[in-house]
Amino acid sequence: MTTVGAMPASAAASAEAQPPKPSGLGQRTAQGLIAGEVGAEGIAPHLQRLIDGGEDWQLFSALRVLGDCRRAASELQMMHTLMERAPGYSKGQSMLDRARANHHACQSIPSALWAQESALYRRVISHGMPGAAPGYLEMLLASGASPPAETLQEARAWVYAEAVKGGILAIRMAADGDASNPALSAVEQRAMWHVLQVRQPPDGYGGKEATIAVYDQRFHQRWPQFSLADEQKAEARARELLAGMPPLPGSK
Repeated sequence: MTTVGAMPASAAASAEAQPPKPSGLGQRTAQGLIAGEVGAEGIAPHLQRLIDGGEDWQLFSALRVLGDCRRAASELQMMHTLMERAPGYSKGQSMLDRARANHHACQSIPSALWAQESALYRRVISHGMPGAAPGYLEMLLASGASPPAETLQEARAWVYAEAVKGGILAIRMAADGDASNPALSAVEQRAMWHVLQVRQPPDGYGGKEATIAVYDQRFHQRWPQFSLADEQKAEARARELLAGMPPLPGSK
């Protein structure tokens, strides 16, 4: 098994950190409701109040909003494409209106606020905030820039450290050949894919099965020579990983 690093020392001490508290704005914008939370002032002053609050759950809520805003333009374009291809879709216009309003609300975010994003992520990661490491890596990969190799390596190591503790977003990243730590061996990445089958919650729309199938396809494209013996090693490693993770909600 490849050694991929560890979380910052202070985060390791917070291995059992509680999930972030609901934050009104931050909790609901993560579900695509940005425009419903703000008025003509835009979203920037609401974000700044969360940041000024200074608590980890407030900072992480602000970071989730920034992530939604980073995706707002592509989601608006996706809705335009949907309307062009399926003009009779009954919910299409309301979804397009929502995406357009979200995109507009996000335009108020100044560059100075965006510039704080990386430092805020590193702060909440150092405090052991669940879900922060995957968000940080996603930010780095989506930034359009070319982060230093050591920064990406560090972020991927943090994602892996969160994955072995059972964080579902981190598990998904570790199982995905397109986003996971390239230092992971084929067996370790495949083990995370097996873990994902157990830990990924169903969504009622076939999303779990689709995600697992896509990651399976990507894995075999990356590792076409993966053998049956390797698969057995990955299954054994997955059992080890699962044994060290906290129980899923609702399980005994």
